[in-house]
Amino acid sequence: MKTQASRVTKLLILFSIAMGYMEAAVVIYLRHIYYPAGFDFPLVPIAPRDSITELLREFATIIMLVTISIISGKNKIHRFAYFLLSFSIWDLTYYLVLKLILNWPASLFSWDILFLIPVPWIGPVLGPLVLCILMIIVSYLLLRTPEKSEIKVFSKTSLSLLISGAVVSVFSFLFNYLGLDSSQINEGANENKLSVLSDLQQYVPSIFHWELFVAGILLILLSTIMIHFRTKKIINHQL
Repeated sequence: MKTQASRVTKLLILFSIAMGYMEAAVVIYLRHIYYPAGFDFPLVPIAPRDSITELLREFATIIMLVTISIISGKNKIHRFAYFLLSFSIWDLTYYLVLKLILNWPASLFSWDILFLIPVPWIGPVLGPLVLCILMIIVSYLLLRTPEKSEIKVFSKTSLSLLISGAVVSVFSFLFNYLGLDSSQINEGANENKLSVLSDLQQYVPSIFHWELFVAGILLILLSTIMIHFRTKKIINHQL
């Protein structure tokens, strides 16, 4: 069983690496079209069709990650673990390919549009990289547990901490967009609502709320420590 699980994990990692490359390839083409001098803020005008296509591509990406996780796992915990693993490997590969081909980001603190759903996520590249590393650690701990266990992996406290940490971390990326005032919004945005990024054509990010991000990371770390001891208990119980 362990050999089979190991094989599934290796295949899922390979799939995620390939998917990360495909994601990076699409972005490379888009940057050649819209940012021939290199990506930077403020954002350039993007055709509504391309903007909607990009939004739907992100929906498709999540569907693919969820689907491969459901196929790979045999219970809810393992499926969740495989989703965390595939998402993090995909995202890490994406930034690695951009660095190798475009030599971007220039640093870990370079600003990026991280995601578009439900609104643009804005933050330094370091943010998602840190979260990806944490997700890999959590996925490893969860995948160590037997498929059939009498002990629940998550306690109410560890699950609450994990969810709270994820929400706070994500909000740190959403904060800049949600805090935009009328002076920072493109005047033509109301006339071009089909373009998801149309209201960022006058916006240059300057401050990232690290206090929110670090608070979220600390909550996730506390949850991870609790999960570690719980999975250790489960493994010992099976011996």
